[in-house]
Amino acid sequence: MIVGELKGLLSFKIKSRHDGYSDQFNRIFIVKILLVCSLVMGISWYKDSIRCVTPGSVDGDFVSDACWIQGVYVFRELMDRIDEVAFYGMPKDINDDGMLVEYGRLCKTKDPLYQARGLHCRPLTKTFFLQYQWFPFFIASLAILYYLPYVLHLYGNPDLISLKKKLKSGEADTEVFLRTYFNHKVNPVRQLRTRILFTYVVKLLYIAANVVSFVATDSALLGKFKGYGPKWVRWSKLDNHLAHDYMGMRDFPKPGNELLPPFGYCQVYVATKDKVTSMGNKHTFVCEMSQNILYQYCLILLWFVFVFGMIISIVGFLVQLLDHLITIMCVLRHGTVAKKMYEILTLRECEYLEFIRRRDLQLYSQLIQKLRQEKYHMELANGNRGLPDSPPPGFDELTRL
Repeated sequence: MIVGELKGLLSFKIKSRHDGYSDQFNRIFIVKILLVCSLVMGISWYKDSIRCVTPGSVDGDFVSDACWIQGVYVFRELMDRIDEVAFYGMPKDINDDGMLVEYGRLCKTKDPLYQARGLHCRPLTKTFFLQYQWFPFFIASLAILYYLPYVLHLYGNPDLISLKKKLKSGEADTEVFLRTYFNHKVNPVRQLRTRILFTYVVKLLYIAANVVSFVATDSALLGKFKGYGPKWVRWSKLDNHLAHDYMGMRDFPKPGNELLPPFGYCQVYVATKDKVTSMGNKHTFVCEMSQNILYQYCLILLWFVFVFGMIISIVGFLVQLLDHLITIMCVLRHGTVAKKMYEILTLRECEYLEFIRRRDLQLYSQLIQKLRQEKYHMELANGNRGLPDSPPPGFDELTRL
């Protein structure tokens, strides 16, 4: 069942769609990757549990459940000390919970010997990791950010969507197109310009979705996510005996362990009482979180997906801007007559013509002839003497765009 669900999520049909390729990369590919990662993390979240080293007098199931609720921690000051730890951020001696300010060495905060010698043993700072509790739901929620711009695209571009449907269904009629898409009474100029603005807003929202997802994930992972990709690439280039030697040999920790440690400390207060005796004690356990290993692999994939998403979204915005600039510059290059033409034929109508030209060249030619007649005759009838009696060559250059 799980394999079938993953196959369905990763399947991608190549077909004509309403939005561009850069938008499709974000709203289809990235959304599918987010859902797949969320599903994989969710399976681990459902099956795996925290397991802790416990003495025989303590119920292991109770400790595992209590540590899942409270979270596990490592010491911040030991995150870069590879030679002094048993696991990442954890000292070899579980009683070493402080550091000598004068010497920078580990110490025991409850040892009176340091106070007798006038030394100050400062407690180490605990950094808790509880991402295993909610991270699959967080990753799934990011998919909403990538689909909202498409909803706005559908709202702001009903004209292009209907135009594409008419051409695909074979209902193309020159007179119908002139009375609807190229009629400023039905399709006002202000509305046409607003729809051009909608196009840029959608492109910017896709860029914002990638940036917000990257920053939010980095914040959820305590600022360790932004450098995860380069660190992982650097680590992957090491020799096998250096990359996977947990107890040392490197001057930096494994990137995955730095992002989400698979081991940590957990403190639980255990208390019991019967008719004769009562007992209460605070215990510190070493716990393992195997689900964090799977999270590490999913997050390295998401790091590259977010980065490529930003690049592709920016490229899509620039391509859209360049396309419009080329249209405007080509019009201005042909002088006053072309400027008059640009006032008649809006940028949105140029997009209509370009799309029609790519799909139906015969219809495009018929529209060009009709537009050259009707638009100019209408302008001349309105007293616009800045236009000649017949369409100039500049009009042909504009419409070819």
